[in-house]
Amino acid sequence: MHGWREYILSFFQEPLPSLFLVSDPDGLLKDERIYTSLNRRSVEIVEVGDPIAFRYLYELKYREAV
Repeated sequence: MHGWREYILSFFQEPLPSLFLVSDPDGLLKDERIYTSLNRRSVEIVEVGDPIAFRYLYELKYREAV
């Protein structure tokens, strides 16, 4: 393993599950190289501050995928 970015990206290997829930209090997924790599893997990052808004988004967009 070459560094912290590679360590984080190792959790997002093929085959990708349909949904990840990640707690990222330090904002590591906002790192440009990580964000770009995840986008190439079709991983969508959604920041959630309000649990009610998250529940609405989940029900509207992601429940069927799971």
